[in-house]
Amino acid sequence: MPTSSPQPSSSQPSTSRALSASASTPTLTRRNALVLAGGMGSLFVTPRALAAPTPGLVTGVGALPRLAGRAFDGDPGAGLVYYGAVIDPKTSVRAFERQMGHRLGCRRNFHSAGAPHALIKRAAEEVAARRFPILSISEPGDWRSVARGEHNGWLDRILDGLAAIDAPMTFTITHEPENNVNGAGNTPKWHREMTEYVFDRAARRAPRVYVNQILMAYTFDPISRRNPDDWVAPSPKVFGMDAYNWWEPHGHVEWISFKRLVRRAYPWVDGRPIVIGEYGVREDPAHPGRSARWMRRAYKFGVNSPIFAMNYFNSSLTGGAYPWKLDGERLRVFRRKLHNPRSVRMRYAR
Repeated sequence: MPTSSPQPSSSQPSTSRALSASASTPTLTRRNALVLAGGMGSLFVTPRALAAPTPGLVTGVGALPRLAGRAFDGDPGAGLVYYGAVIDPKTSVRAFERQMGHRLGCRRNFHSAGAPHALIKRAAEEVAARRFPILSISEPGDWRSVARGEHNGWLDRILDGLAAIDAPMTFTITHEPENNVNGAGNTPKWHREMTEYVFDRAARRAPRVYVNQILMAYTFDPISRRNPDDWVAPSPKVFGMDAYNWWEPHGHVEWISFKRLVRRAYPWVDGRPIVIGEYGVREDPAHPGRSARWMRRAYKFGVNSPIFAMNYFNSSLTGGAYPWKLDGERLRVFRRKLHNPRSVRMRYAR
C-alpha cells in the first residue's frame, strides 16, 4: 500500500507494497480498505430484480461479442473490453452507474476468507447485472496449506457455489500476493503451486470459473529484483495483473504509461487473455490534462491488446494526498470510455 511520502525508484515507489517480496502488509492496504468498507458482501437479490433497468442508465451492450474465435468463453471478442471500476466504499455500484449514465462492464470484488458465502452472492449479483465478475478472496491459513489440500472443504464450497451460477468469471486467491509473503508457507513457490492446485480443482468442479493470479506490475520490472518465473502459474487460461502509474507530485518515481507497464509482463503472458484487476493514475496539478491523456491511451491500448477487462481503482481511502479516486479529468475520461461502443457488458451465453 503506498504512502503519501515520496519514495526513490525509477518506476515504482519502494513502499511496503513494492519494496521486496518479503515486505509485510501495511496497516491499510487497498485490499483491506475494500474489506472494511464492503468486503462482507451484500444481501442476496434475485437475478430478476437485479436485471431490472435503473432509470437514467444506458443498458445496451454496444457491439456484441462474437462467439467464434474467442480465447475463452467469457471473452468479449477482439477489439472489445469489459470496462469497469472498483467502487469507492462511500457509494454503491448502482449510485455510481447512475452517475456515469451507464452500467459497468465489470467490477473487481474482494472478500475475506471467512466469507465465501458473500463472494458467491456477489458473483450472482454481478451476473444478473451483466457485469463480468472479477472475484478475489484471501487465503485461509497459508498458500502451502491450500496447495496441499488442507482447505478443500472451504474451496469446494466456493467452487460449487460459483459453478451453480453457470457463467464465466475469474477467481483469484490472494490478489497481489507479493504483499503477503511471510514465513515458509507464503512464498512465491507456494502461491504458484496453490494457483495450479485450485486451477486443476476448478477445471473439474467449476469449468466456467477461470482461476488466475493478479500480480503486481512491479514484479515484472527488473528494478524489483523479483523473478517472475517464481510467481507465474503457467496453467491458468487467463493472466491477471495490476497496472499503477505510481508517479506523484514532488516524488521520485517516473511517470510511466499503462502500455509500458503491461507490455513488460508479455513474456509471461504467453498469449493468454489479460484481466487488469486494478489500475490507476494520479493527477498532475502542474500539467492539467496529463492524467486524462494517460487514461485515454490506457483505453486505446486495452482495446487493441490481449486485455479483455480493466478496472480502475476508484477509491478515496488510499493514495495519501493524491488519491486514485475518479474525479475531475479522470472521471470525465472514464465516463466517455464507458459509453464507447467498444466497452461492452457480458452476455452469459455458452
